[in-house]
Amino acid sequence: MSRPPLPLPQALQAATAGGAAMALGFGLLDLLVHHASAAQSLGTALVFGGVSFVGDLGLEGWRAWRVRAASGAK
Repeated sequence: MSRPPLPLPQALQAATAGGAAMALGFGLLDLLVHHASAAQSLGTALVFGGVSFVGDLGLEGWRAWRVRAASGAK
């Protein structure tokens, strides 16, 4: 069973934390393993962090929409 959607402040906090962790992880991976330049690593971090942030917020929005649809609210 899936969990209920988070309220907006908690959803933003969770998405920000997830995006920051993803950005840090992929940025360091690019820098240390692939020996990329600092600018390229920053770009990688921003792309993957941004995608994670938007995806997390989208998932919470989808959960909220499903709950409203199931309850018959408009």
